[in-house]
Amino acid sequence: MPFIQANDIKIFYRVFQNGVESATINPALSTMIVLHGAPGLIDHQIEVEAWKGFSNTVQVIFPDLRGCGQTEDGDLDQWSLKLCSEDLHAFCQKLGIHKPILAGISSGGFIIMHYLDKYADYPRGIILCNTEARKSPVERKKVFLRVGTAKAAEAAAIFDANPTNLEKSNAFFETCVPYFSKKPFSLMAPVKTNTFLWLKNSKEWSEIDFRENLKKIQCPTLYLSGTDDPNHPLASAIEAVNCIPKAFVHFDPIQDAGAPVYQDQPNAFEKRVSNFLALIKDNS
Repeated sequence: MPFIQANDIKIFYRVFQNGVESATINPALSTMIVLHGAPGLIDHQIEVEAWKGFSNTVQVIFPDLRGCGQTEDGDLDQWSLKLCSEDLHAFCQKLGIHKPILAGISSGGFIIMHYLDKYADYPRGIILCNTEARKSPVERKKVFLRVGTAKAAEAAAIFDANPTNLEKSNAFFETCVPYFSKKPFSLMAPVKTNTFLWLKNSKEWSEIDFRENLKKIQCPTLYLSGTDDPNHPLASAIEAVNCIPKAFVHFDPIQDAGAPVYQDQPNAFEKRVSNFLALIKDNS
């Protein structure tokens, strides 16, 4: 499996072309890089089944984020979403990928939004999936009350108020994950877990505000949000979408979908992403 040195770490990644995994990358191909979320708890594997089919249209690359999966940890005391965005840029440079399509799920979306601060002219297209420009504990509690239970809403509120508390984090996952999506949802076991890294991510999640960065977008951007997502509520998605220049944004909330949207509504997800990739191809 391929590794490449980027910044101070070796990044593990997988490549798919024409529906099958490839041992090599072709920098000349139009390329989509898919960034997973929940660093410290999951790795790229959770995204492969939903996204690899698009490799019939574009080359699809799945890297493990810094400290996740088979990618090296580096100095975890220095870990940050911003550092991950610099890893992303170095990763593209080392592989010779110019004008990539960047897709980010949850925290993967946060990394792309960090990336926009310095490299807004670099991507050819952006896909933001079940993510937001800033966290809204109020909206999260509302949706957990609507799609879940009062107990889940309270567990979410307590975790949001204590993002670095492992006990509160564990209670959040135990109580709230069953309501992330309508279909049974479970986190795929990663190559490794690191609760220290997850709590660092959780702290940053509670502090982010990428509204100004989203205003810098210069390319077509697809925003995927489910109407019943309690983890990254639709209201937060709408706030983020309103910051993106109207000439570039494509937004049509997916009905009856939680997080991730492809869990509940795979056909709607596939249609939106396929149409978006075709749009980018037609405009190239």
